[in-house]
Amino acid sequence: MRKIEEIRAGAADATPGPWGISIYASDGKGASIESGPNFSHEPVIDGGSCGTVMPVGVLTNTDARFIAHARQDIPDLLDALEAKDEDIQGLETVLSAGQMIVCQQNATIGNLHEDLAEKDAEIEELQNNMLLLAQECLDSTEDLLQADLARVETSIDKIVSDM
Repeated sequence: MRKIEEIRAGAADATPGPWGISIYASDGKGASIESGPNFSHEPVIDGGSCGTVMPVGVLTNTDARFIAHARQDIPDLLDALEAKDEDIQGLETVLSAGQMIVCQQNATIGNLHEDLAEKDAEIEELQNNMLLLAQECLDSTEDLLQADLARVETSIDKIVSDM
């Protein structure tokens, strides 16, 4: 990250862009690097027709440093970009795995909700059966008690009449 900050600082110190190359010799060996819209401003650096640099007095130290560092800065930036791409791929893999887990968990939760609804229905049915059984027990107990009461009354009536 520090290297990128250094490159950014160097670019900020250099002559504002955009920069372009202007070829002006018929043999293609004469060129200049110019700045500004349509590269219409003074050259940043001017090359002679023999490929030698012609001093034109406009190449600043910051521009020279920026140009000289470009040879290593560009590979460094490409390496940083590639590392970021690898980071993104790794994060996408993690995200994809996370999404799969979430989908599986959602399916499990859905199944659990269905199971819970079935269990709730079973519990309700059991409660209803228990209520019916309890009512049957009460009815049966009442019938037995009435029968016992009738026997007791009969026995009492017999005892009283025998006296």
